[in-house]
Amino acid sequence: MLNKHEIVYNFKQPDITDQAVVNEKISTLKPEVIYHCAAYTAVDNAEDVVKGHDKLIVVNDQFGRPTWTRTLAEFMNYLVDQDQPFGIYQLPNEGTCSWYEFATEILKNKGVEVAPVDSSAYPAKAYRPRHSVLSLKKAKDTGFEIMDWKVALGEFIGEIKRQNEI
Repeated sequence: MLNKHEIVYNFKQPDITDQAVVNEKISTLKPEVIYHCAAYTAVDNAEDVVKGHDKLIVVNDQFGRPTWTRTLAEFMNYLVDQDQPFGIYQLPNEGTCSWYEFATEILKNKGVEVAPVDSSAYPAKAYRPRHSVLSLKKAKDTGFEIMDWKVALGEFIGEIKRQNEI
């Protein structure tokens, strides 16, 4: 049985009939595009794709909210420390951007041109929603201050640079 402060990442609801029981025992966090120092992420992918190239073409009509894993970790600690109610929390970073804007920010000091393209000109094997921006209302209602995605990404990139200097 789960204890009061157990938080499960991306929990899938079991086959039970009483959702209230689930919400009393578990907090579910729903991030969006995740990036982190210890994992291969969208940031790594963008940097790898441009190696040996001076241009990257990225869709500019699909929008979301990037999520730094530090934001998730800090929010999980906050939920427990502040004895916040259990339930489902959507927690990407503040602000929205297109994949083009995200790639441009990642590569802004790399000497690489990032060119925008419409999704219809850039076929993908899987369907990609054009607008997958999650609401931050419930997370904000707890009093937790959510960092802007550009600020979070800047701090993340700074950490990567410091790690690479070691």
